[in-house]
Amino acid sequence: SGLEASARGIPVVASDVGGIRQWLEPEVNGLLVPANEPRALAAALTRLLSDGALCDRLGREGRRRYLARNRPEHHDAA
Repeated sequence: SGLEASARGIPVVASDVGGIRQWLEPEVNGLLVPANEPRALAAALTRLLSDGALCDRLGREGRRRYLARNRPEHHDAA
């Protein structure tokens, strides 16, 4: 769901598990928190909720990266 959020320009907070780092660059197009650390997750969410400029910046960059790398036509061309 992180890529879907990025496609809509919604900032993402994700746990550092699996392939998240393949598309999420911390502080650039989202916030990354350690897995199984609910306090870190709460802190990241609080940070986003209290900083509108950060939300806008992460959301815009997430959308830009999604459009540049993840649209269906990029996968169909392979």
